Amino acid sequence: MAKRNARRGQSAQRKRPDRRPAADEAPSGWRKWLGGPKAVGVLAGTTLITFLVTSYAPRLLASVDRLTGAAEVVVYAYEDPSTDRDVILAYERGDQFKDVEALHQKLVDRDYGLGKGGYQALRSTNRVIVENRMPADVAVVGIAFKLLEKRNPPAGTAVWLNPQGGETVVQLGFDLDSFNSRARAIAPDQELGADYFAQNRVLLKPGEQIEFSMRGDATRQLYLWRAEISLYVGGTVKKVMAPPEHERPFATTGLAKTFTSAFDNHAGDIKRVDPGLFCARHAMCGPREDRD
Repeated sequence: MAKRNARRGQSAQRKRPDRRPAADEAPSGWRKWLGGPKAVGVLAGTTLITFLVTSYAPRLLASVDRLTGAAEVVVYAYEDPSTDRDVILAYERGDQFKDVEALHQKLVDRDYGLGKGGYQALRSTNRVIVENRMPADVAVVGIAFKLLEKRNPPAGTAVWLNPQGGETVVQLGFDLDSFNSRARAIAPDQELGADYFAQNRVLLKPGEQIEFSMRGDATRQLYLWRAEISLYVGGTVKKVMAPPEHERPFATTGLAKTFTSAFDNHAGDIKRVDPGLFCARHAMCGPREDRD
């Protein structure tokens, strides 16, 4: 009888094990991933995923943008008469500025009145930035001007400015009076040279941009124009316009035969001058045989 009771006691002890795990017993469930050899594998896998995401996510996003239509070549364009050479402005109204102080304040505020009846004359300076948002390289293979409209030069107010200072960018020039619409290099003497893209190649990697200074030369009439930029993308040539079609085009004008009012520089100060004296200073002003 005693032996039977002893066996029951031993059986009961085996049926009621201690619920607390031993110190060297491995944990169960999600705790297994926090230690041991498997943790090394998890850490290595996480590191690899992080590397792939940080290294290739931008390319992947660019590819997604391209498929959804968001990836493109973006063009920014604006008129900028602040250059390292003399600048002449011509306005349609003869009473554009009531006095010298009014003009001076406009220039201080860098509000030249362009687009409000005011135009850069003889040589306009325009800035164009081309940004590649495509997932692949893009080559700028050519730029030409596209003439939209031409009319008689404005004969209101003429203003001559001193050099305003400019930045170093790729300088291109267009002879708006001619039938040759291609972008040309600007020589050290400021004259137009050879076709720029016949001797130069511009390659933009994803995310890169380039800035062009585009000079329009005009002596005969007022020209409204855009720059037509040819891009080599994915084996084909694509054309984009600067300024874009929904924005106001560039404008460059020749000088009228005479003006109603004029302002000129004298020892760094702007003074009102007789329009006849203004035209005498600038040989392009007045009648021209090829202007009629």
